[in-house]
Parts: sequence; C-alpha cells; structure tokens
Amino acid sequence: MPLVDELLENLEFILWFCSLDMASGFWVVPMTDRARLISAFITPFGLFEWLRMPFGLRNAPQIYQRLIDNALYGFLKLTKKDPRLDVFKHVVPECEERKSVLGRRLYIDDILVGASSWDDLCIKVENLLTACDQWNLSISVEKSSWGDTPLLRHFNPELEPVIIVYASEWAVSAVLTQQHDNVYMPVKFTSRTLKPNELRYDIVEKEVLALLRILTSCFTMLAGRRVRVLTRHTTLAWLFRKNNPHGRLSQWAALLSPWELQIERSTRGEE
Repeated sequence: MPLVDELLENLEFILWFCSLDMASGFWVVPMTDRARLISAFITPFGLFEWLRMPFGLRNAPQIYQRLIDNALYGFLKLTKKDPRLDVFKHVVPECEERKSVLGRRLYIDDILVGASSWDDLCIKVENLLTACDQWNLSISVEKSSWGDTPLLRHFNPELEPVIIVYASEWAVSAVLTQQHDNVYMPVKFTSRTLKPNELRYDIVEKEVLALLRILTSCFTMLAGRRVRVLTRHTTLAWLFRKNNPHGRLSQWAALLSPWELQIERSTRGEE
C-alpha cells in the first residue's frame, strides 16, 4: 500500500487534474472457493457466502490495489544518454494488447491523473478509460472530478514550510502553509478537541500540542527540513531553551528535539 504523502509528491508542478473513483469497488473481484468458505457468515435466515470480495476484509485493500496496479501497469526503457526518466512523460507499452497508462496515482479505488495541459490530460484520461474498459473496471461519474480547481496547494519541496499553530479553550489546530507570491497558501490542516485533563493546560502548552500534531501528520513532507513556526506567544521558544524540563515538558522537548524549528511571534492581522 502506498503512502498518501508519497502519492502527492511533485503535484505542485501539474496544472490540470482529474480524479476518478471506481464504481462498485471491491465487488468487481470474484471470491475463490476457499475464500467463500472462510468468509461465510450466519444469519437468522441461514448460512451465506460472499461471491464477490466484500468491504471490511483485512486484505481487501491490498488485493484491490494490486489488481488496479496490474491492470494499468507498463514498462519503461532507459537509454544510455538518459540516466533518469520521468515516468509521467514517456511510456513504452509491454504489448499492443495491454497499453500502459502512466501519469496517474492510485490509492485503492481512487485514481488521480495530472497533466501540464488540458490536451495532455484528455489523452491520459482516454488511455486510462480504455485500459479500465479492457479489464472490466467501471468508473463512478458522480464521485469523479474533472478539471476542478483545488482548494489546497500541493507541497513544494523547493519552498520553505511554515506552520501556524492556534489554541483555544477546548481545541487546538495547526496548518502547514507555503508562501506563493507573498501569500501563505494552505497545504494541510489538522485539529482536534482537547481531552479533559488537557483543558487545564495553559495556552502555550496547548500550542505545543498543536505543533506536535501537525509535525506528526506531515512527517514525510517535513522530515529533515527547517520549519518556521508562527505562534501568538513567544514563550513557546522557551521550551527549547529550558535546561531541566520536568514532567510533560521533558517529554515534549524530547519529541521536538529532532526538528529544526524557527519559532516566530505573529500578531493579529500580520502576514
């Protein structure tokens, strides 16, 4: 199973997107005789067996992911002059009967196709739909998006990541942003309500909870990078300068020690 963060890499440089959702999902996969026996279930009306792979089985996502990958699989050939090749630009199909559909990201029953131009996107989507038709895979038109403008920006590894944390009396939140044309555009949001014992924390400790949550959620994007943190209280930086932290402060200091954080105070209406 691929990581979602890995599937979203380098999408910042793509202009057009097409998101497809497979219809019926796991039900297109027939069950083997042995799988029918071990997945049978009892009801007041008798014993029933699954003829198609149901939702909820432990290995169902991996099986369906492998099925889609195999259906849209293709081979690439590298020349001696090109040590590296962008798989989203060139394609050499294995055979005429099994065309490759590259330029797409797959996650279980969802497919994302990106292209630098509208014509290129139409060609890629047409090839993908042809492959799906060959393997008897249907697309849910109602749940698919065609050329929609995204609300969030994709993470750009060439730009500085900026985290904005916020805490209230009963909840904490944080947003990962990056600066585009002098405007901070959101990349990812995260938030949660506070537990009963956390309600008694002061505002600085609550901001630490928000910071830890966004760093954990965006670990694959932020690991090894310098991160700038905007906060309403400069006392958050005091946690890193404290010589002998105790209790939960020592635990938080240990969790934040691997990160290179630049904490800055941001007032209301600034930036």
